[in-house]
Amino acid sequence: MSEHIAAWVNYLMQVDKTILAVAVVRNDGAIMFTTTNWTIIGGEIVSAVHSKPPSLVIQGVKYSTIQATEHHLVATNVRGQGSIVISAARDKGYVVAYISPAGDVQMAYTEVSKASANIGGFM
Repeated sequence: MSEHIAAWVNYLMQVDKTILAVAVVRNDGAIMFTTTNWTIIGGEIVSAVHSKPPSLVIQGVKYSTIQATEHHLVATNVRGQGSIVISAARDKGYVVAYISPAGDVQMAYTEVSKASANIGGFM
């Protein structure tokens, strides 16, 4: 199963070159997959989606929430250090992506959302 998730993450990062890191987190906070260039805490991601905080910190960088629903969260760093997109994966967990400062957050959200629906089938 993890090879299917890795393939979808690979595809996602090829479709949008501004997506620089991706992790897949189960609803219980367990990390199912992460790119080697990123370390996140799964429980904090799940908690953030449920609580819809005004901001979140990942790897020491603070991101301000700009959109939050029960299925996704989009946050950006006001100092130009990039953005975070979190999208539900068929109610089994979440796909979390780091978007470079040069990226289009809304376009990245669209791609992450599409990929997360497919990734959810392998969780």
